[in-house]
Amino acid sequence: MSDENKKYERIPVPLSQKLKEVRHRIVPLLVFLVVLGFVVYLWDMRVSTPGFTGKVVADSTLVASPYDGTLNQFYLEPFDVVEKGDPVATIIRTDSSYLQSRLQLVESQINQVRSGLEPMVNHQRNIMDYENLRLDHMQNRVEVASLKIREQQLKEAYERAKELYAKDGISEAEYERIESEYLVVKSERESKTELIDQLAGRLENIEQYIIADDVANPLNAAIDVYEKELKVVEEELKPRTIYAPMSGIVSKVYKHDGEFARAGDQILEIEATEPSYIVGYLRQPFVIEPEEGMEVEVRTRKPSRHFFTSHIVKIGGHIEILEPGMGTPGASAQESGLPIQIAIRNTGDVTLYPGEFVDIVLER
Repeated sequence: MSDENKKYERIPVPLSQKLKEVRHRIVPLLVFLVVLGFVVYLWDMRVSTPGFTGKVVADSTLVASPYDGTLNQFYLEPFDVVEKGDPVATIIRTDSSYLQSRLQLVESQINQVRSGLEPMVNHQRNIMDYENLRLDHMQNRVEVASLKIREQQLKEAYERAKELYAKDGISEAEYERIESEYLVVKSERESKTELIDQLAGRLENIEQYIIADDVANPLNAAIDVYEKELKVVEEELKPRTIYAPMSGIVSKVYKHDGEFARAGDQILEIEATEPSYIVGYLRQPFVIEPEEGMEVEVRTRKPSRHFFTSHIVKIGGHIEILEPGMGTPGASAQESGLPIQIAIRNTGDVTLYPGEFVDIVLER
């Protein structure tokens, strides 16, 4: 080997020196890349708003006072559990002027019906007279029919007696007896017939003033109506029980036992324990146009962030102002968005609470 080659021979680098070089140049770069990736992951998972914010909604209802009155036996407090149909309170009506006016109205209606009874009595009297006349008319017709039969028989006997008397077949006394009996029956039949004609005329005159329909029916119907109204007033005088319209938890109490409540005043609010759906507001501009049935990913904001897939059920018809907590964190201006209803399904082990905020991502 020449002296020149010996002069430029590489000096061996110790392994410790190489490791030191790696620590100073490569490890910081790797650490930076790892930290950067972790920061991006945390930003995506914890900080950024993926799509829009949603709120878990449960059914709720307000229980209001049916009329002016004082609450009685009302001891519910927030967080109390109630079942549908449970009595929550009783209310005693205190508006005596209202009930008094109702009673006065019913009383005036009763007096009105009572005043209408006199024409009805007269009408019924006319009907009874009419019916009696009809019966008399029919009875006389029956009697006339019987007299006609009797008259025909006596007439035949009189004709035979007349022939026999002309031939001296019977005595004068016997002939006169048969003749007299025949004439009496004939006269009675004629008088009865005349009476029948008179009764028929009277019936014809009365029929002009008799209404075929029964006048008592409308009055009876009116009395039934007013009696029902009176029963309603009597029921309103009794304390009325207010029942829970749904099962759930009492969230708010607006009145307490012994307090006065006007008609329509809110007494308490009941919320269901199980969520019904999620509602969110998609802010403009729309990166993705939402459609009913579109798949979405719902992300909770719990420390251990959970996911589940659902879909859009309904889309609102116009842009609305966002309620507090639904907008961008730190935004000073009031925001608006398109309301979207999300179904709660396929949640798996994810537990959602009514009122909880979640993040929603539209699937492309």
